[in-house]
Amino acid sequence: MVKKAESARGVNAGKFKLNLPNTQELNQMSNVELDTILDQLKVQNMVVKGKMSSGLTPPGGNMREIRKTIARIHTIKRKRG
Repeated sequence: MVKKAESARGVNAGKFKLNLPNTQELNQMSNVELDTILDQLKVQNMVVKGKMSSGLTPPGGNMREIRKTIARIHTIKRKRG
């Protein structure tokens, strides 16, 4: 789920790029698949929060991307009813 972000000079200074599904992929998934991904993202969010609070990683975009994807999943599930 997490892989190092590559740049022209190699690995990007310890930043990680999350391999998160986009909105079209989320729309094509069943509710069971969405629930599974939602659970995984909530765990990943707690891991990132813990690392940030202990100072292991600087505050950054990973947490924001995770929160946005969680919100997208909730929106899709709400639209489906």
